[in-house]
Amino acid sequence: MKNKWSRILVPALVLCMMTACGTEEKKAEESGTAQSAAVSDEEKPTTVVTKEPALTLSGKAEDIVEVKENSYYEGEKYVMYFHKGAKVPGNIAVKTEEIMKELEDLFELSYGDQGYRNPASWRGEYFGGGYDGLNQDHAKLDILIVPDMNDGEVEWADRGVLMLFDTDYDAETTGYKTVAHELAHLLRMDQSPFLGQIIEEGVGLYAEDRITDKAGYLNWDLIQYVNTRDFVEVYDASAIEKDAEKTFREVNVQERSAEQAHYHYGIRLVTFLQETYGQDAVKRLGETAGKYTFEEKDNDTIVKILKETFGEDVFTRFEDWLPKGWGQWCEEYIEKTGM
Repeated sequence: MKNKWSRILVPALVLCMMTACGTEEKKAEESGTAQSAAVSDEEKPTTVVTKEPALTLSGKAEDIVEVKENSYYEGEKYVMYFHKGAKVPGNIAVKTEEIMKELEDLFELSYGDQGYRNPASWRGEYFGGGYDGLNQDHAKLDILIVPDMNDGEVEWADRGVLMLFDTDYDAETTGYKTVAHELAHLLRMDQSPFLGQIIEEGVGLYAEDRITDKAGYLNWDLIQYVNTRDFVEVYDASAIEKDAEKTFREVNVQERSAEQAHYHYGIRLVTFLQETYGQDAVKRLGETAGKYTFEEKDNDTIVKILKETFGEDVFTRFEDWLPKGWGQWCEEYIEKTGM
């Protein structure tokens, strides 16, 4: 993936709000910052003391806001922290909330801290400190928006904290695929601790696939997972069909490599689970995982969680599903992309 969590679940750097003083409000207005008037009463933030101003957002995609100083925007379930220099569309909050709702419906889950979110260590890393008094209890998601410097850094998500580039909200070039992918990680990990690279990345890719497809966006990133006709994958997925459980154990503990085996296995597995066991499959998996401590999430425990949730035959059923089930996914992808 192109994301540090997606693509690597790193320990998160974790992630502040409205000025109560008139001089600060004047300063906010002069710098193009203030809370959006479009926010509903339920979503309006409670006043806390922080030197960073709130950012005004029009709700319109065509209104591009250039962030002149570190600022924030607070929604009902999240706080966005904008780094100076970022350029964002006026509908960034509206679009984020829309995708969050679609993901909640997709997995039959809800964003909400169950005790698995991180402390706010990201503030020094990305903002040099600041945002005092904002979301200190981690009741809301922390979403960092930083300028894309094209310096090799990648987006990441980890237990209530998400870092995205301002360019991830360019609808024409991204279809919000990375936004959906990373927000799906946060939704899943609000439910239970980390379940290994395969499951977590599979959830992200499954969400990315469904959200972009619903929006009518052709997600060309997914072409790498097509293995029918004359398409040749970077990863040889035949090992999964031969022995899904053995391959799961091998891939889940591997370091990331050019073949990105976690993603290839993950998108297949989560698609299988959701299509075979119902739309609440990932939810049920997290409920089972919630019975175990974070330290117990080794390979044996993750396999145990899968079998406890879906039955001892979950891997053999996966093997049986792959030729036809994944083959159908590939054909549908080829058809909608017109390849």
